[in-house]
Amino acid sequence: MYHYAVSIYDKMVAEPDFRRSLAASKMRRIEYSCAGDVPPELVAARRDALIGLRDEGLVEISSIHIPFMPFIDWAYASPVEAVRRTAAKKLLTWLEGTRECKCKLYTLHGSGEPVSDLDRKATIKALRRTLDEIVPFFAGIDACVNVEILPRSCIGRRPEEIEDAIDGFPAENVGVCFDVNHLCGAPERVPEYISRLAPRLRSLHLSDYDGIDECHWYPNLGILDWPAIMAEVKKIPQELLLIFESAGFLQAGRRTISSRFILDNGVRNAYFCENAAAIAEMQRKFVLP
Repeated sequence: MYHYAVSIYDKMVAEPDFRRSLAASKMRRIEYSCAGDVPPELVAARRDALIGLRDEGLVEISSIHIPFMPFIDWAYASPVEAVRRTAAKKLLTWLEGTRECKCKLYTLHGSGEPVSDLDRKATIKALRRTLDEIVPFFAGIDACVNVEILPRSCIGRRPEEIEDAIDGFPAENVGVCFDVNHLCGAPERVPEYISRLAPRLRSLHLSDYDGIDECHWYPNLGILDWPAIMAEVKKIPQELLLIFESAGFLQAGRRTISSRFILDNGVRNAYFCENAAAIAEMQRKFVLP
């Protein structure tokens, strides 16, 4: 079984427009995507606003995206132990602040970037040390932190790095978030890698791209094989959260697109994904007038 959600930036939740948008949309599940350069008092205010909306029944906090930028402030995978230890302590403090959200899924970036080829093994070992320190938090709230497939030089750019990072950790507390637009130069392998990581998959970030680098376009605007992706998703027996992560890339000139637009397009994107095979066949047969 799987459910759809949309990624919403933390700054949106305290805006009056967000409440109205939730009340008018079919989409209520969100991944709460948190910036890393926000003062603690504002972090708390936004969190409390979100919890209030949840308590009113307007939103389901389905996943929380842990901050990762600026990389220097969230270097919890740094091979430099003193840096890693400081960032891991900051991360644990931040996580404690989310306890009342009562969320069961979290998304974690395995590293910042750039990570050189010479530093990759040491960075994975550092990430494992941080996971070892934060797993008790997730076990204590019966939740799962999902290490994300990432682009370019980040740790997690290939499945074997994700496997090395999470091997040996309890599956109920450490899983995988597969971002399907993060395999730079290998879009054709997305279905194969979903199958490979299926036992530990707990969530997916859904968006489309040009196959070269992340674009976070809506599904069917790029080159991904959505019928094949959805076929693999539907084989997975455990519960999954399918998160449309496009909101931050939608702008009209200097205007940020409204939350209602983001929520409603999540519903439209879900319709596309559910009918991807039939739509692809109709597109194949389509003759231009």
